[in-house]
Amino acid sequence: MSEHTFPRGEDSVSYRGRVNQAVNGKTCLHWNSHLLLDHSINAFMEDAASYGIGEHNFCRNPDEDEKPWCYIRKNHKVEWDFCDVSLCSGTGKELEVNCLAVVCMVQSSR
Repeated sequence: MSEHTFPRGEDSVSYRGRVNQAVNGKTCLHWNSHLLLDHSINAFMEDAASYGIGEHNFCRNPDEDEKPWCYIRKNHKVEWDFCDVSLCSGTGKELEVNCLAVVCMVQSSR
C-alpha cells in the first residue's frame, strides 16, 4: 500500500477509474446501495452522474476531498475510506482505468 498526495480540486474530482478497494483492503459498496440512503452522497442525490456516481462501486471524489474515496462496511457499520489510487506514471489504456489519468500529460509526436 502506498501513500499519495493529490492536488485538491479538479484532478481527483475528475477521477473516473475502476479502482474499487479502499486503502484498508475492503471492497467499496455500490453507490446505489440501500445502505447509503441515509448518507448525503449516493447514487440517488441530485447530479450524481456528474460526479461519476451511479450503479457501480468505483472510487470517486464528489466532495473535493484529498483523493478519491468510497463507502465501506466495517464492523456492520457504513464508513468511508480513501482509495489507493495512484498518479499515472506512464501511458497506455490500462492506466486510464487505475490512475488519475487527468494529471498525466501525454506528448504526441503527431
